[in-house]
Order: sequence, then C-alpha cells, then structure tokens
Amino acid sequence: MILENKIVEYLDKFETEMEEESINQKSEYDILLVEDDQETVNLLTSYFESINIICKGVLSGFKGLKELKRYAPKLILLDIILPDINGYEILKRIRAEEKLKDIPVFFLTAIPSVEVEKKSLDLGATGSILKPFNLTDFDVIYKYLEKK
Repeated sequence: MILENKIVEYLDKFETEMEEESINQKSEYDILLVEDDQETVNLLTSYFESINIICKGVLSGFKGLKELKRYAPKLILLDIILPDINGYEILKRIRAEEKLKDIPVFFLTAIPSVEVEKKSLDLGATGSILKPFNLTDFDVIYKYLEKK
C-alpha cells in the first residue's frame, strides 16, 4: 500500500501540457469535473462552455483533491471509479474539510443506481448522474450554480 501511494504520487506529478494550460487558463470556475475518461472530460467541458458555465476537468482523484486545495468551485461532478482513489473516498475527504463541506457533489457513474443511492445518502452526496448520460441529465445541477 505504501509503495502504491508513492507510485501514485509520483505519477500524479506528471501533468500533460494540456492540463498545465488548463490550470493556467482557468483559475476560477463553476464546476470541477473529476473524471478519468478524457473524452468525457472534453465533451462535458465543451458542453458547459457552450452554455456559459466554466468547467475544469481533471483526470484523477488525487488531481481533484489537489485542485480543491487551491480553489473551491460551486459544484463538483465526481466519477466513482478512478484509477488512483475512488470517488467515495474523495467525497469523505471533501465533507471533512470545512471550506469544502457544503459544496454540492454529484456522482457521475456507470455503477447501478441502487448501489450509488445508498452510498450517496451515507456519504452526503447531493445526487448522481448515471452513465451513459444525456446532456439533459445535467439540468438538475443548474440550480446549484446560481448560488454564491
């Protein structure tokens, strides 16, 4: 486990040029998307941008946690199955942080909804969006973006 954590930390230090540009360009944003599938990140960030919502995507759980230390968004879209740390553990850490605990968190997942609903309630998730999704499935989040 210790070796695994060191490997993940080491790999997490490598950021692609695209991610670095993204970090430099988007210092403030509405949604943090933590999702390991690059195509999903591209689709959702482009979609939200087209409706004037700023969305920043990161490709791992540890990068998401690192980003949350830097900036607290209005809302978090969080995949559950990630290569480094699962979304349930990330949500536990978010709810334990004073500056983050009230941020609405929606799981974005392919895990059957019954299982996710139980865990969501236990951990304090605001809701979940099941993959594969339609873009209209995100209508539920817009009311949370009006705050702040």
